Amino acid sequence: LKDGEVLKIKSIPATVHYTITEEHIDGFTVSVSENTEGVITSGTIQNVRFENTYSAKGQAGIQVFKELSGQALERNQFRFRLYQKENDILVGMASNNANGEINFNAQRYTEADDGKQYIYYMEEINAGKSAYTDADNRIYAIVNVEDNGDGTLNCNVETGAESDMEKQEDRFIFRND
Repeated sequence: LKDGEVLKIKSIPATVHYTITEEHIDGFTVSVSENTEGVITSGTIQNVRFENTYSAKGQAGIQVFKELSGQALERNQFRFRLYQKENDILVGMASNNANGEINFNAQRYTEADDGKQYIYYMEEINAGKSAYTDADNRIYAIVNVEDNGDGTLNCNVETGAESDMEKQEDRFIFRND
């Protein structure tokens, strides 16, 4: 049955024992279940009630890359910040690994985020080291959240950059010289 629908069963003999269950559907939990088991008594009506609550969750991992010219890149050599653009709220920090990958903690979403778009930007933290010039650009990530209808959210991440940013092999890169 769908929301608000009712099923009536008539002409059940008295003293019949009944059990009514609900089939599990992903994303839904039964929050109220009343009178689901009993015995039919002559001349009475038995009302059974189920109330379900829907919830969906999803997450988006944001990854960018770091390159360093003139010397080998070391693990944790550079630090980066991730901001939610709407209010310039810091939502994460990360460091590069030895391969130049920068993986920010996953951003989490719920069914309340369905149909919404979130824009983030990443910046390198200026270390003030004289051996190289810090990257001073921003890389942007756009997350579009869509409910799959099964308790999961599709959180599609697209990355982009300011006009002076380099893109190689579909990867956005912070580059230091």
